[in-house]
Amino acid sequence: MSIRVALLAALIAWPGTALAEEDGWGDDGDDIGFAETADIKVKAPARPYSLTGFLRSREGIWLERLSDDPLSTARQSLDLKFKYKADRWRLVADVHGEYDLAYTLAEDDYDVATLDAYQWRLIQGEQYLAFSLGDLEFVLGRQAIAWGEGDVFSPLDVISPRDEREPGLADLDDLRLATLATRISYFSPVGRFELVATHEGYFGERASALGEFSPFGSVFASDPLIATLLSSRDVRFADAQDRYDPESGSVFLRWLWNGEGLDLGLYGAWLRDRQGTVAPPEGFEMLASVLGAGLTAEQLDPLVPKALDIELDHRRYWLVGHSGSAPMGDWLIKWELAAEINKPVNTGDLSGAVPVIGVDETTVFTGLIGLTYSGISETTLAVEMTKGLLLDEPQDLFFPLGAPAAALRISRTFLRETLRVDAAATALGWTAQYGWLARVETQYAVMDGLKLGAALVHYGAGDDDEFGPFTGLDSHDQLLAKLRWDFTIF
Repeated sequence: MSIRVALLAALIAWPGTALAEEDGWGDDGDDIGFAETADIKVKAPARPYSLTGFLRSREGIWLERLSDDPLSTARQSLDLKFKYKADRWRLVADVHGEYDLAYTLAEDDYDVATLDAYQWRLIQGEQYLAFSLGDLEFVLGRQAIAWGEGDVFSPLDVISPRDEREPGLADLDDLRLATLATRISYFSPVGRFELVATHEGYFGERASALGEFSPFGSVFASDPLIATLLSSRDVRFADAQDRYDPESGSVFLRWLWNGEGLDLGLYGAWLRDRQGTVAPPEGFEMLASVLGAGLTAEQLDPLVPKALDIELDHRRYWLVGHSGSAPMGDWLIKWELAAEINKPVNTGDLSGAVPVIGVDETTVFTGLIGLTYSGISETTLAVEMTKGLLLDEPQDLFFPLGAPAAALRISRTFLRETLRVDAAATALGWTAQYGWLARVETQYAVMDGLKLGAALVHYGAGDDDEFGPFTGLDSHDQLLAKLRWDFTIF
């Protein structure tokens, strides 16, 4: 099998990770304190500023590699957030830093791009200034903006980039990333009107090309000769668009109406494809042309560039959509409809010695429906389903964009809500032929601000003759231990 990578980047995240809400105008300041005198209590003013954060530790082992290299992760991370709020404006600045000791202990086993993606990272969080003028609200700076109603598969949640380095493992606080944008909202009696313009071509964090969670790893490993050659190369993804080129941004429009028992939304966007269409790395055609010449890896080595860039072209397309939600007793129903017009897709013939990779355009209609049931005490049940329909479907698509997908989640709390247990499963395809993910997680609040947890994650790569986001994840089941400490500095 050759480099069958469409970079569909269909992130199948842990259910609930797409629930990060937008920051709004609310009473989120510190608790008000009181200074007591002999006969009266004087109310002290609330501080307009705060600095909070949390420390996390996540250790994991590969359940199917216990006799080889069992340590899957030993990640330590620190998040800090500063807030300042006055009458009409707010300032927010947060940052995320992480270090994974597992990549240091086995540094010789990873290529440079993988170490850059996972070993040490400093990722900018939300950093913006927001102010209001009556019914108008302006937000300028780096923002994480949620669209749509879906928790897992939302086809409308297209503004903020995602952390896709570890599908299914991303924490809630890390999944949705911030992007440089201007947001203008107008609050009227007939709903909220919102205009967002992004000012950078930031398309998220990806698994490195030859990393543990990339389809490239298993694809290249299937050919011993290519695997040998690439083991000493720096293979990276490279965006065709410059990050801060004004032409790399996108424009989004939204209308939201919150009524009694019914929420509705209309959406429109002219945006760049967050996933990107893939092109072979420079020098790949030359490499493929000589593979059949019977040369050895030593003879081919001087012919192959030491650095190979896999270019991702983020072309523009149009999106229009609708979302809604309505409670019905103990049930909450949510839905989305999206039309992606002239969406770029990868096509090609991957069966030959030299793969033919092309780019086409199509229009994709995607529907989503979700149901949440809360009629059982301290228990929540949720299911979400999505299906796409292509207009004038191109031939030889890398991945069937219309494939159905489903997600199921069960959450329950115990011991006066100090213990939480979650179980979830996600499947792609009518028979999960494109892969699946199952996860069971528990979290216990030891004391205020301190939580301990554990998780068991199982990956299903799907059928051998099908390509999906979990292709190659055949020995990636993990057992994780987690700790989180939330704190306030001032």
